[in-house]
Amino acid sequence: MTATQRMRIVDGTLKFFAFVFGSGAFVFSTLAGSNSARQVEFILYGIATTGLTVLVGSVEARRARTVHGQVEALARETSRGLNELVTALAPGTTFTANISGILAASGDPSTERGRLDQAVAAAAARIHHSCRGAYYSWDPATTTFTCRGRSLDSASPVERIGPGDFGIGALRKVVTTGRVFRRTGTKSYFRGNVPGTPADDAVVIVRVQAGNVPLGVLAVDAKTDSWSDTFSEPDQQEFSDQNVRQLLVLADLLAGGLAR
Repeated sequence: MTATQRMRIVDGTLKFFAFVFGSGAFVFSTLAGSNSARQVEFILYGIATTGLTVLVGSVEARRARTVHGQVEALARETSRGLNELVTALAPGTTFTANISGILAASGDPSTERGRLDQAVAAAAARIHHSCRGAYYSWDPATTTFTCRGRSLDSASPVERIGPGDFGIGALRKVVTTGRVFRRTGTKSYFRGNVPGTPADDAVVIVRVQAGNVPLGVLAVDAKTDSWSDTFSEPDQQEFSDQNVRQLLVLADLLAGGLAR
């Protein structure tokens, strides 16, 4: 049963009880006026059913206020997420437009592509609080991933991840299968496997692919202790489905620019 179906059942039930109790109050008031022997009894029954009618109405009004508040909160969250995504996409779309202009003029777009790598990595770092973004190109011949762009306001990720390196299996699986990698409470592959460091990172990795050609991976990571100090809700202390969708949009944007 869906939430909408449950809500309709509850609304229908409340309306039914309101009708029954309201009708009962009317009947008892009528009987109290026509039957003097049981007048007090019927008056008490009428008062009780009137009170129940008022109580049902109060419950229904409270539910309506709660639903209204939830809808307003959802609208605010949706608007905030859309604004953040549009703000994050703006630098990348600007550089994609620059790439198109350079290619049309038959120039060398490598400089603008480098700026696009950087812009999209920086945009990826804004999908959640205190996270870091990085784009790694993939060389299928050597199965090596090389960092081409990163968010500048955070520590530099490892420059290369190749055969035998920490995380190569996960990155290779993402780039070859297209599956999204998302994990919380782990060591980030982009910090390197430093002995003694705690497994307190959250990581998301998605594939960057132009057509049928995988180009690399776009990734974000963060220290979860920075989220636990900032957010009280458990679902805010990890990368959400919405964050993954935002990262996939950025990966498609990057692929469109690199494939030109």
